[in-house]
Amino acid sequence: ADAIAANTSLRHVNVSNAWLSTDGVVSLALGFRKSTTVKHVQIGRNKFDQAGAEAWALTIKENTMIDQLDLSSTQLKTERLAVIIEALKINSVIWDLNLSGNEFGDAGIKSLAAGLKDSKVLRRILLAGTQITEAGAGDLAILLSIVSLEEVNLKDLDLGQGITLVANAIGRSSSIRDVNLARNKLGDTGVGAVCEAIRECKTLADLNLSENGAGMRAAEFLAEAVPQSTSIRNLDLSWNMFSKETLAFEHLGTMIAWSSTLQHLNLTGNRMQEKDTGMLRMLSEGLKVSKSLESLLLKLTYCGDDELKSLAVGIAANRSLRFLDLTSTGVGFEDGGLEQLCAVLKENTTLETVLLACNPIEDRCVKIFLEALQQSPALTHLDLEGCQLAKGESVYLLQNASAHCYVAASVI
Repeated sequence: ADAIAANTSLRHVNVSNAWLSTDGVVSLALGFRKSTTVKHVQIGRNKFDQAGAEAWALTIKENTMIDQLDLSSTQLKTERLAVIIEALKINSVIWDLNLSGNEFGDAGIKSLAAGLKDSKVLRRILLAGTQITEAGAGDLAILLSIVSLEEVNLKDLDLGQGITLVANAIGRSSSIRDVNLARNKLGDTGVGAVCEAIRECKTLADLNLSENGAGMRAAEFLAEAVPQSTSIRNLDLSWNMFSKETLAFEHLGTMIAWSSTLQHLNLTGNRMQEKDTGMLRMLSEGLKVSKSLESLLLKLTYCGDDELKSLAVGIAANRSLRFLDLTSTGVGFEDGGLEQLCAVLKENTTLETVLLACNPIEDRCVKIFLEALQQSPALTHLDLEGCQLAKGESVYLLQNASAHCYVAASVI
């Protein structure tokens, strides 16, 4: 603590998960209180008792340099949270506040919304896993409405029907850019509510809706809302349930086709069954038309041979895609799908990175990869790690085929 107070060059200190005693927490608070250089402090995953919370509250009140503060998983609730909130009312520099993992629940978000209502500096708040439920959604919506936040993490909450209130607040925001709603059990109806925010908010660029049990209806809502957005850039839809109905991927293809802003789409883990259902054929129709999509993640989304052929056709027609992740998708040497993808790589002028790791790609595939690597005008990174290459010669040939493309590969 004395060293921190005396140091004149430190800017960022991370003492997270350091098993600090109560005395240690209090002592560090004193050291940071006197620091004139440290701006970013991470003290998360250390247990705060009342004395520790009060010590840090005093630091928050008196220190005018620290503007990023991580208090995640420090057992802040009831009286401990209250003293921190009182300190935040006075503080005029902290713009980045991490309270994730503090299980203060609905009572806590009510106090937080009241305490931060006059904040002019807070721009980023992380509230993941804080046990806010439908009963606290109204207070959360108030916080989003009255503070000019740019980023909010609401992962691992249970907002229930309260998502409508939260989505309305996001839709009205003139500042919010990044929202994480992963693992909120939203389902189709909840995603539909969020789609209203996608339509209305003119600043929302990054949205995480992963692991929400979203299915066909959600895909339909997204296909209508995302093309209407003038700001959405990054959309994470990984680990949902779009595979239950083939039509879901048709809607997602429509979304890709008609959005003029969407650049990055994550569909990782949306189809695990090993059968060709034509889902990726529908997605590829969207790729043919899209003029904005730069990154498509299909990791752990099974890709049958016919589907790979269709995907290759979509990529051939596309002029914007730069990054493609087909890790663990079952891509192998069957009926020409991989060969067609490699043929596309020879001509494509935008696709720079292709991830094919952990697929049943064997030594007999090396020849078609060599031709693609030697002729591709754009490819700079090819990942074949974890594939079924048994010969050292195969790895050597692949890694030395092109001067401008790095190939990650190793012998099994």
